[in-house]
Amino acid sequence: MQQRNYALINSRFTKTNIIAKPIRWGRGFHRVRSHNFHIDKNLYLLHFGNTDYETLMAKYNSKDIIDRGEQAHFRRARISVINSVTNKKPKNSNKFLKIARIIQTIFRPVYTWNKPSMLKLRWVVEIPERFKDVQI
Repeated sequence: MQQRNYALINSRFTKTNIIAKPIRWGRGFHRVRSHNFHIDKNLYLLHFGNTDYETLMAKYNSKDIIDRGEQAHFRRARISVINSVTNKKPKNSNKFLKIARIIQTIFRPVYTWNKPSMLKLRWVVEIPERFKDVQI
């Protein structure tokens, strides 16, 4: 975590982490089918699939991604994250992480009421200092 300073708050990467009974998973384990879920204020999901530009571009240009016709999705879902983090001025995480939690708790898209939304907001925040010593 020492090498990362900024993060994009993105509800597309929200996932159910702790369950207490059998469930039906949604696509990519990003949601639970036919049930709503609660986002615990003490849990954070840090998704590192988009953190290294060279690795990301190598994957984007790989035969596997090209053959499956996934370059447009890859550009929209992955490369756009790096562009946002690189080009946007970061907001104070203490304030904006709290606001993001409220937004994701209250607002859910009509077509997936059990998936959090950020209302198309793309906030880049400073990664809180308390995460800097986390070892992965």
